[in-house]
Amino acid sequence: MDTYDDAARARIRAVLKNYAKENTLSVDDLYEALCKAERRTRETIGFTFRTFQRFMAGSHETGKKTVAVCARVAEGLPRRPTVFHALGERLYALYQTPLPPDLAPSYNLVSGDNRTVISISAAAEGFALVTERHLGRFHRIFDGVLVSLYPRGFLIILKDRNLKTPRQIMTSNQVAAIYEYCLPLHPGCSNWHCEGEFTHA
Repeated sequence: MDTYDDAARARIRAVLKNYAKENTLSVDDLYEALCKAERRTRETIGFTFRTFQRFMAGSHETGKKTVAVCARVAEGLPRRPTVFHALGERLYALYQTPLPPDLAPSYNLVSGDNRTVISISAAAEGFALVTERHLGRFHRIFDGVLVSLYPRGFLIILKDRNLKTPRQIMTSNQVAAIYEYCLPLHPGCSNWHCEGEFTHA
């Protein structure tokens, strides 16, 4: 039987949390979705809802069977952020700064007429998966990862969900430096730099 170390369990947990957040599912709803994905019921899935709650909270060591089911379901989810997990792990290994305990569930980023909301979809010890939504006329959506550089300083690396173009944000306290390369939206000036205000939403 497969073995899962703490890092693998954290990745699986983060993928499931990301899926639940994007689809506004409670832990109970997620457990039901897990049973349906495995073509089982609560009685035949092989572990209780309480065990699943403990796995999702990361509060207790759960058995390999439970983790294996969660891993299979996580692997089959759409847009699972495996690339961003890998990137987050490597950036955390580079900077070795844990996320602050008071990390907010979302942040506002305002630069001139541009306003976006950066939402934390799942967080591990050293990185968080994020989604950035532009609230202006383009309604763009970015997926990415956030890591701590130092206390109150974040590095956020993102990719436009549709255009596949990169975007990078560095913050220090409430100030953000934004860099984006996007020729379709910035013709003649594809390298776009600006500063903005970064605050709790």
